[in-house]
Amino acid sequence: MLAWHVPYLGWTRLPTEVSEFEITHFFSLRAEDRSAVLTRYRDSLRLGAALQIGFLKMCGRPLDAIQRVPADLLKHLGEQLEIPAPTLATLRALYLKRRRTLYEHQRWAMEFLGMIRFEATDTIRLLPSLCDVVRAGVSGDHLVTATRKLLYENRFVIPGNRRLSILVQAAVSSVEHDTLSRIERSIPTVIRNRWLDALSGFADPERKMTLLEYLQESPAKFSLSTIERQSGKVSELLNLGIDTYKLDMAPVLLQSYAQGMRKRRPSRFHQLREPRRTLELVAFMRYALLEHTDTLIRLLDRRVARLWGRASEEAHRTREEGSTTNLFIDVVRSTLATGSASSEERIATITSLLADLDAGRLKPKSIAARQRKILVGQIAQMRPLLKAYLALDLRSREADRWPVLIQAWRLTFRLELSGMSEEMCPPKSRAWVVLSGDRNSLGARQAAEAQILWEIRQALRRGSLYVPHSLSYREKQVLFDTAGTTVRSPGSQRLLPEVLEQLFANLQVGLEHLDEAVWFEHLKIDGTKIHAHPLAPQETPEELESIREDLYASLPAVHLPELMMAIDSEIRFSWILLGREPADEQELLYVYAGLLGHAMDLTVQRMSLMTPGLSVGGLTSALQLLEDGQTMRRANAAAVEFMHAHPVAGAWGDAKDCAADAMSLDVSRHVWVARTDPKRRTWSTASYIHTLGRHGIGYDQPITITQRQPGAAIEGALRQTLAPIQQIFTDTHGYSAWAMGLAKHVGYDLCPRLKSFPDRRLHVPRGNRIEIPESLKDVVRADISIEDIENGWTEFSAVCDAVAAGRISAVLACERFGSASRGEKAHKAGHAYGLLLRTLHLCDTLALEDFRRETLRALNHNERTHSLQRQIRRDGAGSRRGRRTEELIAQSGALSLVTNLVMAWNTHQMQATLDRWRAQGREIDPQILHHITPMGFEGINFGGILVFPLERYRSRLLPSSSPPPTTMVA
Repeated sequence: MLAWHVPYLGWTRLPTEVSEFEITHFFSLRAEDRSAVLTRYRDSLRLGAALQIGFLKMCGRPLDAIQRVPADLLKHLGEQLEIPAPTLATLRALYLKRRRTLYEHQRWAMEFLGMIRFEATDTIRLLPSLCDVVRAGVSGDHLVTATRKLLYENRFVIPGNRRLSILVQAAVSSVEHDTLSRIERSIPTVIRNRWLDALSGFADPERKMTLLEYLQESPAKFSLSTIERQSGKVSELLNLGIDTYKLDMAPVLLQSYAQGMRKRRPSRFHQLREPRRTLELVAFMRYALLEHTDTLIRLLDRRVARLWGRASEEAHRTREEGSTTNLFIDVVRSTLATGSASSEERIATITSLLADLDAGRLKPKSIAARQRKILVGQIAQMRPLLKAYLALDLRSREADRWPVLIQAWRLTFRLELSGMSEEMCPPKSRAWVVLSGDRNSLGARQAAEAQILWEIRQALRRGSLYVPHSLSYREKQVLFDTAGTTVRSPGSQRLLPEVLEQLFANLQVGLEHLDEAVWFEHLKIDGTKIHAHPLAPQETPEELESIREDLYASLPAVHLPELMMAIDSEIRFSWILLGREPADEQELLYVYAGLLGHAMDLTVQRMSLMTPGLSVGGLTSALQLLEDGQTMRRANAAAVEFMHAHPVAGAWGDAKDCAADAMSLDVSRHVWVARTDPKRRTWSTASYIHTLGRHGIGYDQPITITQRQPGAAIEGALRQTLAPIQQIFTDTHGYSAWAMGLAKHVGYDLCPRLKSFPDRRLHVPRGNRIEIPESLKDVVRADISIEDIENGWTEFSAVCDAVAAGRISAVLACERFGSASRGEKAHKAGHAYGLLLRTLHLCDTLALEDFRRETLRALNHNERTHSLQRQIRRDGAGSRRGRRTEELIAQSGALSLVTNLVMAWNTHQMQATLDRWRAQGREIDPQILHHITPMGFEGINFGGILVFPLERYRSRLLPSSSPPPTTMVA
């Protein structure tokens, strides 16, 4: 079924209006359908049987209501059955006079489609699968919708609401009682009561906040005080012993129960019955510990990175001051200023300095040494960070190194010792040993603190250290364990010798093509640089401009609310967001307002002014309702599927391609993940989107604007389900060599447009595995160790399998095996493999002009999508409060959904114009349509008071609350 038709499941009657896409998809008879109807029934009965087949396909239930059938649907079926379009009176006479005919049609249609009635005894068969849905965090109306879909997929006729609710409740009760029994076995009642009492107690006397309010508070702006407050939350939870009692529950189910408590008023929580009350309490406490620990570690990570970055900038700024001459002058001045030395001693010192200067032994400190000296001087800023790290339950499998070191530093800070011991000394590099030994000027203690802070940060990133009460920083063996799953990445299904043999053959061909390009002077080799000639302007049909103008001019001017309702009447995304049909007009309006509030990042107060009649409290509830990321993704999928269902979309590009890039979003500086946008110099976060080859945002995710993006590029391609993506076009930020190897292993080609393109060298294996053409010897490096790939392939494949199975995200995998993991087998294998793939990609980019042009085209379309998103969000960033992770996900998803709605509306209107032109004899070449995109917004009004024309679309959006139709029989 199409994504936007899932809410139809369970209906017993046709809507009063059926769209063209619904008629085409559900009521178009296959050859076997048509043959069965024609063989079984005579002309007067064929239409009713065909109606039953189509309705069973669309709704999973037989059509048994007496109602009016849309004329377009009757005409469509009549044409397929080669009978005259029937009148409504004919249908009425058919079923009113012979009621048994209706039941016979229902029974025959069910038998023909292989569907059976659901009985109580079938519950045992469906219950395990339905329990898995509950464990996946689906609840409420969305669980009812998922149950209908599960019944439909198992070829059951969807039962009535009473039986459906019994089935849903059985699954929920089974999961709840199973989880409760595990909780009762692992967490004593007295401990749970202690947690319950603690939640209502005051945790922040200054602000008079209860522990519940304290834990629900979102992190404020990025600062040392925010880190201290976040560390205090983790300490409160650790003091309650939350980490002591293990709970075997999937994170997504844990989050689902925790969200129930978060969205409910505290007074209502005490009215809950068991087992729900205990489940929400324990899940909230456990998930709060996991969530706050992850946030604290990321805050510390960013703070440490900022200190090291600023120290590096200062070291570079003072580089000129560190010249040999300035160093000589500084030492001479220091010597002359020494009052305790005699004149002869001063002259001897200066003479010795002159001799060192003449011999070249007097050298200034390197930039790295200057950076280390600056860092040691900032120990007052680093010590709180080190204490926050040590307050966590840091563990390691390296028993000979980390446990003793961490315990020594914890004891030192607890007893407030000022000295140093052998156990406190971190493994010293040659660079740090000088600082540690210079006890008089810098202090061994400060140098050791600076180094251990950096070592802990890097160890957490690479996984040498882990925190049990965390989601992203758990033990590697837990994260990468593939036990219990059969999912493997495509690269793991091939033997390494086969992979390398094919790769070497492709590299050889690529280098030969480059050699030919140099011979024909399509490329220029200048020393170690490769220069490619600029692309010539692309030749386009002469009539392109006039057709584009005519097509865009045909798009009617529209206000954003009406645009949303027009597309909603086609795909019913509001039903998907709610999990059902809206109860009334007010609920529908709140869904629209909440969606725009997230997309535009507007406060509820401002939204209430823009939407007269909607209260602040209702808007707040609507914003919370839309924080379900999976539901938002389904609504986005519906919009993109609808857009791609139009024939014009087939001319826009290849379904196997997508472009991935981040778009900065202006936010308040009170959001802790906010960074300064390097281009616009404003506080921003980012939404990383994947624009499909046929347009439309296939996947979105919030990221930090300054972080490397290859993991996000792979993650989006892997988790989207809308297109069979093979190539991911990115810029340099979306690339790293290790990520290129990961992408290939899980089935994608990462195609980056690299910065400093001429300076990129071509890497090939050592030895004589590949013959290097003479013209390329200056730009090719035979420095790839195949032994590194062979030795680490098993570990690298294990990480790729975990990513493919969804046990960890590609973002986390790239973080764990980035620069912090140099030296580990998985990193060395993936990095070497990725460099070979990058060489192959560069060969294609340099030798194939069409490929280079397609890369630029895909990235340019992504930028056009960003322009549309900025137009939608231009009035945002009005709130000064912080944001929870769920809110950032909701904002990214809502902005993508509204963007997709605009593109879907443009596509729908363009297709209507093209159909009208075709009927008039004006046929447009697909090669021309290839250059016309659906991302225009000149005729769309995004501002002003939001007025939704409900009456125009009521029959499609609120069919159950519409005035009763004329009574006719279907």
